[in-house]
Amino acid sequence: MISLAKLPENIVSAWIKNQPKILFLLIVVAGVSFLWKLPYFNIILTFSMIGVFLWVVSLLLFNLKSKSSVIVTIFGLLATGFSMAIQKTEFAQEAANFAYYLAIIAFIQILLESWHEKRKVS
Repeated sequence: MISLAKLPENIVSAWIKNQPKILFLLIVVAGVSFLWKLPYFNIILTFSMIGVFLWVVSLLLFNLKSKSSVIVTIFGLLATGFSMAIQKTEFAQEAANFAYYLAIIAFIQILLESWHEKRKVS
């Protein structure tokens, strides 16, 4: 259980420990936002593809588990439903694409994690 008294210490220590990774991720975000403005990249770099690319980079940098991908997929599906309810179809389509791509990534992560578990047992 996380103590509220130690929460500021934990946040600062996590920031110090992960600062190079976070700064690299910010540089990647700046590079992608620059590429998104270029003529031919704006065709293939949709919001969902940019989100998936940044998610994969975050997975590789921070060694996130499949549980985090599943949670983000659920939030993408919730955003899809909410945006359809308020008649924002373009955003709903991008959120649905993002959730679909993340579901595929989560499936691959689960397969890899179970494969690593079986290798450890053998």
